Amino acid sequence: MKKIKVLIVDDHPIVREGLKLILKTEDKIEIADEAINGEEALNLIRHKTYDLILLDISMPVMDGLKFLKEKKKINNTTSVVILTTIDDQDVIRSAMSFGIKGFLLKDAKREEMVQMVLQVSKGEISKSLNILPEDNKKKKQIEAIKDWNLTKKELTVLKKVVKGATSKEIAIDMGITERTVKAHLTSVYRKLEVNSRTEAVTLSIIRKIVVI
Repeated sequence: MKKIKVLIVDDHPIVREGLKLILKTEDKIEIADEAINGEEALNLIRHKTYDLILLDISMPVMDGLKFLKEKKKINNTTSVVILTTIDDQDVIRSAMSFGIKGFLLKDAKREEMVQMVLQVSKGEISKSLNILPEDNKKKKQIEAIKDWNLTKKELTVLKKVVKGATSKEIAIDMGITERTVKAHLTSVYRKLEVNSRTEAVTLSIIRKIVVI
C-alpha cells in the first residue's frame, strides 16, 4: 500500500512532534520529512517529492507566504494545507491565491487532521476554504467561555508540564502530593482527549491554552 508522504513545516519542535503523533495513527500516512521554516522546506521540495505539505504561516527566516511564492516560482505543484489560528483569516485569503488546498485550525481534533490529509491527498480541495469564520471576536468569546473545562489547579499543572517540570517538581512547587499531580494530569488528558504528556503539551500550545 502506497503511503501519503507528508512534509511538516513548523518552527515549533513540540508542534511538529504532536502532529506526528496524531497523523501516525493512520496507516496510510507517512511523515516523510520536517522543516523548521520555509527556506528549509524549499530546499527539500527541490530534491524530494511529497504528496502533501502541512505549512505553518508564522516562521522565522522564511514564513509560509514567502515559501508559497518561492514554491510557485519553481513550478512545484505539491498540495499545501495551511496550519493556522482563527486570527489568520487575511493570511489564509492571501495564501488562497497560491492554490492551497485547505486550512486546518490549530485546535482541530485528530480526526479532522487525518481526514484533511486523506482528502487533499486525493487531489480534492477542502471545504474549509468555503467556511472561513467571519466573526473572530465572537469565536474568541466562545472559546474563552469554554476554556476546555480545566480547573484552576489543572491549568496550573499543565502550565508547569509545558515548561518541562516533572510530577515530583510540580508537587513540591504546589505543596501537594505527587499522586494528586498525576490525578490532575489524568483529568487534563481526558478533557483534552489525549493519551500522553507529550500530546497534552502539544495540543495545549496549538490550542493556545498555554502560551509559550
